[in-house]
Amino acid sequence: MAQKSQSPLDQFLSSLNLSPVPGRQVSLRDSNTTFIADPKDIFSVGAGQQPSQTVGPLVDSFGRNTTVDVFLPSSPLYSVSRGSSPPFLYFSTKLSLGTPSAIPIHDGYFWILSSQFGTFDAVLGPSFFGLQVQSGTIKFSTPISHSPIPGSTVIDNSNIVTLSLTLEQKTSGNPTASPNSKVTVPSNVTFQFGPSGAKLQSAVAASLEAFGQQLCFSYTDSAPSLDPILGRINFPFTTPTASFAPDTDASKLVEITGKAPITVAAWSLPLNFTSPETLGLVSGAGGMALNLGSGLGAQPPGQFPSLECGPSVLLVEPGFVVLGGLTASATRGPEYLKLGSESSIWSRVSKSPFRYIQQIDKHESWACFSLTISVLCQPRTVQNQRTRISVPGLVLYSSDGTENTVMIDCEARNPTELRSYAIKNLLLKATEPERMVLVGKYKGRIIVNADVYLVSDLRYMLPFLPDPYTANLDLDVKRANGDQRLGQLQLLVKWTSDPTPHVHVTLPSGSLHTINPMRSTYAESTGMDVAATGKSFMGNGRHIDLSRWRQYGPVLLDLSTNVSQFGVCINYNVLSGEKLDPTVSDLLLEVPQTSLNLVTLPAVQWEAVNDPADADTLTFDDSGPKTLFAVDRVTLTPVAPRPAIDSLISAYSGIPSAQVSARFTLPFGMLGFAQLKRSLLWWQSPEVQQVQPSFSAPALTGGDQLSIRAGWDTIFRLPAVDPQESPSLPGYAAQASVSHSTKSTTLTSVLGPEISQSFNDEFFLSKGHSIPVTRIDISGFGESTFSDWRNPNALAGTVAKAEFHVFTGRTAKEVVKIFSVLFPFAVRIVRTRTIERLNDGTVMLQDSGWRPISNGAYGFGLSYPDITTHPGVVTSIDNVRNIRELDGVTQTIGGIVMQAVQYDCDMLLENVESGQGPNGVPALNQMGYLQLIAGPFNAVNYAQLLQKTGHLGGQVDSVINIGASGLRMRIFQIGVGATSDRSDPSTVPTFSMSAWGTVVFPLVGQWTFLQQPISQISPTAIDPKIGVPLIRQGLSTDLSITGPYRFSDPEDLLNAGAPSREYGILFSTGSQRVYFPRPKVETDGTPRIDSDVKPLIADLFSLISMPGPFPRAEDCVPFRNDQNYQLDIGNNGSLKLLPETPYQLDSVVMRTTVLSTNMTNIIYLGEADSHGVITTKSEILLNIDSEAAVPWTLNVSNTKSTSVSSSVGPLASIRGDIVSSAMTGFPSFQNSRLDFESGLASSKDMSALDVLGPMKDLQCTMSNEIQLNWGMDLGVDDILKKAHIPSRLKDLIEKFIDGISFKLKCTATLKKLSMTIGIELEIDFKFPVGPGYVIALIAGAISFSTQGTDGLIKLGAGYDWGGKMSGFTYKAEVVIYYEHAFHPDGFANGGGLRLAGEIAFCAFIKASLQLEATLMIRTIKCATSNDSCWLVSTAQVAIEVHVFTFLDIEYDVAYEDHTKQDGGGCPWT
Repeated sequence: MAQKSQSPLDQFLSSLNLSPVPGRQVSLRDSNTTFIADPKDIFSVGAGQQPSQTVGPLVDSFGRNTTVDVFLPSSPLYSVSRGSSPPFLYFSTKLSLGTPSAIPIHDGYFWILSSQFGTFDAVLGPSFFGLQVQSGTIKFSTPISHSPIPGSTVIDNSNIVTLSLTLEQKTSGNPTASPNSKVTVPSNVTFQFGPSGAKLQSAVAASLEAFGQQLCFSYTDSAPSLDPILGRINFPFTTPTASFAPDTDASKLVEITGKAPITVAAWSLPLNFTSPETLGLVSGAGGMALNLGSGLGAQPPGQFPSLECGPSVLLVEPGFVVLGGLTASATRGPEYLKLGSESSIWSRVSKSPFRYIQQIDKHESWACFSLTISVLCQPRTVQNQRTRISVPGLVLYSSDGTENTVMIDCEARNPTELRSYAIKNLLLKATEPERMVLVGKYKGRIIVNADVYLVSDLRYMLPFLPDPYTANLDLDVKRANGDQRLGQLQLLVKWTSDPTPHVHVTLPSGSLHTINPMRSTYAESTGMDVAATGKSFMGNGRHIDLSRWRQYGPVLLDLSTNVSQFGVCINYNVLSGEKLDPTVSDLLLEVPQTSLNLVTLPAVQWEAVNDPADADTLTFDDSGPKTLFAVDRVTLTPVAPRPAIDSLISAYSGIPSAQVSARFTLPFGMLGFAQLKRSLLWWQSPEVQQVQPSFSAPALTGGDQLSIRAGWDTIFRLPAVDPQESPSLPGYAAQASVSHSTKSTTLTSVLGPEISQSFNDEFFLSKGHSIPVTRIDISGFGESTFSDWRNPNALAGTVAKAEFHVFTGRTAKEVVKIFSVLFPFAVRIVRTRTIERLNDGTVMLQDSGWRPISNGAYGFGLSYPDITTHPGVVTSIDNVRNIRELDGVTQTIGGIVMQAVQYDCDMLLENVESGQGPNGVPALNQMGYLQLIAGPFNAVNYAQLLQKTGHLGGQVDSVINIGASGLRMRIFQIGVGATSDRSDPSTVPTFSMSAWGTVVFPLVGQWTFLQQPISQISPTAIDPKIGVPLIRQGLSTDLSITGPYRFSDPEDLLNAGAPSREYGILFSTGSQRVYFPRPKVETDGTPRIDSDVKPLIADLFSLISMPGPFPRAEDCVPFRNDQNYQLDIGNNGSLKLLPETPYQLDSVVMRTTVLSTNMTNIIYLGEADSHGVITTKSEILLNIDSEAAVPWTLNVSNTKSTSVSSSVGPLASIRGDIVSSAMTGFPSFQNSRLDFESGLASSKDMSALDVLGPMKDLQCTMSNEIQLNWGMDLGVDDILKKAHIPSRLKDLIEKFIDGISFKLKCTATLKKLSMTIGIELEIDFKFPVGPGYVIALIAGAISFSTQGTDGLIKLGAGYDWGGKMSGFTYKAEVVIYYEHAFHPDGFANGGGLRLAGEIAFCAFIKASLQLEATLMIRTIKCATSNDSCWLVSTAQVAIEVHVFTFLDIEYDVAYEDHTKQDGGGCPWT
């Protein structure tokens, strides 16, 4: 039976179910009597068992007083069984030791299996009767194995058990009461249990006294019988009394009359039909019973004349008397009771069970089954018909000696007739009552103060409103016809002193879920699923539960003006099968406030919006979901608009305050989900109140409006001093997409994708969600609001303004403005979407696009408090315009979406000299980013953005004067980079603006910039399209920046001492270069370029191993240590290196070049002895002055170049001073000298050359294959002047020898990593013959190279002539010679022909041509085979053009053919 709440009885029974106990049994009975009053309850639970707990009286669901007896099993119970049969005897007595066949028994109890005495369990199963004993013995015909019995004892089939007991005699209860009955059961009995069964072997006499008559009993040895009226086992006794005639004054409730014969007298014991596991304590030893024939009569209340009882049973136990039978009948006429003034109950007894109980405590009861006809004035059907019930039932009268009660319980079987009832807001269709329970007081034949419970089978229910209304109910015909069972409908009709009875209705649990809305209204169409269905939504990592705003259940909407077209919704989820327990109070259907929503139509019309910019019209399918109010309180509220409104206002204004959730629409696809809750800070609490206009005319009343107003964060506000965000409603707001677009298939909202996303992110998904509305008034006729919500401190990606003008559901204007910041200059920008109704009623949309509201001076402000910028030379930007988003180009950093944009602006650079307009340097198509999604975006995120996008910014074209120093730079790109101190990983990144371009250097010399990433060993060239970056440390907020300007990447702003990429200035002079790393422009004092790193000088020796535009640092000449350098900047950008004085190296600088595995070259600056003591220091003079007559000079003194062979050691060294300047061009060796080292010291030929004395200056050139050649060529005049030759020998030489040529050559080839030192001696004898000379040639040569040692001897003769022609000087020569050559792998002999010619065009330009052919026989030796003989023929053409000292062009073509002449095995090498 379902009811509004559990009865005390149900609550107690539920508590027992929550703590189950094995074997526990529960019995229910009328609270007035110990014995079960229901005559049909024959075999009761726990019969003969003593309750472990008695609880009551407890009121059940029908208002009846009921007592609960709880029976618990005893543990342990001993048992005796025969063979494999179940035990027939259970006992818990204390056993004493005795003879093996007889065991004494002390106080305790026994349970005996009744089937030992006959077939008592054939129908209902095993049953037991119990005996409470004082003492006795158990005897076994065959001795048992041990004693006492520890548990279950099994005996064989032949063993006979004799049980002799002294029974416990119970008293009759309260000794001070006036006893109406007494009973004495047999005090001593003996039972015998054999293989075929058991019998009562003996019993002493017994007696009883009841209804004024006394009887004595003696045992007769007969089989026991079953009492079918009271459910007991009767052991026959005899009595000398033949009949029983009760005293008529023995009862005050029922008059017992007549006389009946005694057919059977018996010792009667209750039977407990149960399992052995539930047996517990025994209550007494039964009572004495009389089986009576017909003759007794009874007259209960309301019955006239008396009933004929028929055959009956009289049972007397200590404390009570029971008289019962099965065939009581009325002699004439029905029993009649009157209920109130318009209701009556009739009953007729015909062969019905009855039971009368009389207790010693004066409680009496009479119960009888009869056909009951009840005619009740309430409840009435919708046709105003009374309720009539005609079913058999139990009529129970009881009395406690002072007050009489009546209980009637009637129950029909499967009633089919349907009846319709109506309460104030609910129509019910149910079957006729299938059960009626009446509980009341009576006096005579009149029932007073009665409760009548009517239980019917509910088939249909339909809520309604008192005024005209509409609903979304699904009027299912099958349900309306009552074909579906919904549960039990319980009607309680209370009769009191009030002449009109009161009706209370209890609906079945979950019955409201059968009131279904039409399926088309299960889900509301809003264009936004999360708002329509109330499903949970995941956003920004947060779980948003919108279930409080969902609505699935039936809706009843009042159409009258009585409640301004408000309605109610019984809110439960139809789709999920959610059930709701309804209640009825004052005949009004009620549900908890949590399940009753106040609703009305959508608060504002969603009209079509015209977008002239896109030539598009945006429309909606409807105006969104209905307006809904929900209260978070379980107070029961009638299902009607007026009480729902009153209850909402009362709950919100009460203490404590309930939370009110409101869902309403805002203009053009916007929805609000408000969460309204009062707090102790009243000014912060939103207000929910009812507002109505008042009228002087009494006939006019204002319509209902619910006004929702936002609270303030602070009590005192000074907007002019401290602008604050406007108050807003707590909750969520969301912008839904439109339903249709005439242009685009991708549907967006009227706010556009960017503003819509920002709006939803801020007001729906963020933790600080709210509704940007200051006040809104809602009625069934529409909402009205004139809200202008602003946030002057809006953060990037958030809404700065939301303005709504709505008049009773029609929108006049909507403005939504979003705020953001444009990176990298921190330009504050806004984008505004305005929707406005024109005079002709059309609704137009206007989008402002992104517009600046500030210049760009790096003031990131509240949006990005930890982002700081070092502007450098890029001071700010102004006049930002034409901001345009790049479609599809976004970056998501830390969950924040950054949108790429391009824009135009005027850029303010420092010290602009050209390229600037009236407002700054025009900068077009600059790259930037702005934040679309509200959320934390810090300096680390900004750095991550730049890692993905690069430096942002863009191209410009301007020339600036760096720091007004005079050094100019052409800027063609600006950008920003993230920088942090790499030595401290915890440093928050800061940001540096950089200007890329080219520096305007002096025209003298070759000036350029190089770069050297940290991963490279030497500088490399810079991409001319990018240029060199210029930065300066100093925050935008620092007004007194004095730091230098640095040429460095912006990422290295805070890492000047250890940049990831080093930039430097390269000064080139042809064969020598100077590198100034990490330059910075200082503007304090004299404008200058200096650095914390010393310059590097690359002389001609450094350039040999140069991997790029500049050699490695270890291959360079060190700069001075006594002073730092600086390049002073002149007015026109001229540069002058200071100091200008020469400096000496403090140590010998040695640079080694590995030419091959056999040969290395070592360059020394300065010299030291064998002990490492410096003997000669190298002095360096470096002067650079772009305005001087000689713009640059580089001299290096005391240098030595030594060639070293791995096989013989040092070969030769060339010492001298390197002198170069802008005037001399290529460097030259001055004061040079050739010295043969230890590797050649043993050669007499080499030592003989020492007589030649010091060499003349070595001329140094650079070849096309990066070949460095140096050497000397001495003619005969030179030799005669320098050598110490006797005069006679000089005369002889001058007379016969035309010339002696001594050549020393040293060649270092970088590409081939080879080096050769060669010495050639040639003596020409020239005899004048004709226009020329006859030549006699004697020559020899030896060379030492990385490949080994070669040599040759050459003898020849020829003719030489020359002259002048047309201003040119020419010379020709023909020579035929014999040649013998030796090589590391053999020797060769042969001859050759040489033709040579030379022409000089002027003193500085000459050209030469040489043709030479040879034919030789070469012998090649090898270790693996015999020598081989090869015929070798060669031809060579050489052309050379020499222009002064800076150009030497050589062109050589050589041909060689070799053919083996024998069978030798050595290959050609």
